[in-house]
Amino acid sequence: MPLLVNLAGFTSSGLSQTNWASFHENLPERLDRLIGEERMPPVVVAFPDRFTRLGGNQYINSASTGGWEDFLLHEMLPAIEHSFGCGGTGRRGVFGKSSGGYGAVTHALRHSDVWAAAACHSGDMGFELCCLPDIPAVLRALAGAENSIERWWQQLEAAKKQPEGSFKVVNALAMAASYDPDPTQFLGIRLPVTFDTGEINEERWANWLRQDPVVAIET
Repeated sequence: MPLLVNLAGFTSSGLSQTNWASFHENLPERLDRLIGEERMPPVVVAFPDRFTRLGGNQYINSASTGGWEDFLLHEMLPAIEHSFGCGGTGRRGVFGKSSGGYGAVTHALRHSDVWAAAACHSGDMGFELCCLPDIPAVLRALAGAENSIERWWQQLEAAKKQPEGSFKVVNALAMAASYDPDPTQFLGIRLPVTFDTGEINEERWANWLRQDPVVAIET
């Protein structure tokens, strides 16, 4: 039987994908209905929990967020295929939305021998368009915490709910920890720009671009 792996988006998790939902189907219920109606063949779908202190990960190995690429390939897949008798060469697919879409495309590009199919929904690609525009908002937020990522993050964790407008900041900081981790910094986070002028640090930004699927496809 084929195996599909659903990669959840940023701040989400496989656990939330399987939650009960009011007035509509959750994803497992929709799959059961489509299979029961013979609108799709039977399939095993895995929903890995990918949440971290930073709100998630990009399904790649990082000295900050962890070895998620290795986990998916060398721990999760063998365990599921052994337990449920599914998947195997030519019968594995990966799909996701947002960060999950990024993960699906990145895995498809790097591990075509593992994944036979991939689907990306609104994936994080083209970093100059999807990441850089958020940096000014990040710098403004950090300025209120004396340009300290650690102080800003501690304030976020101490808040009873996520402050309005903080998602872009959390997202950008988590991306920095994924694409260009710096173990010497708080949570491994170092932005690719200067705090005072927002000028791009070309060396740090080059590390981001090496993780951009658009750049990988073009080169």
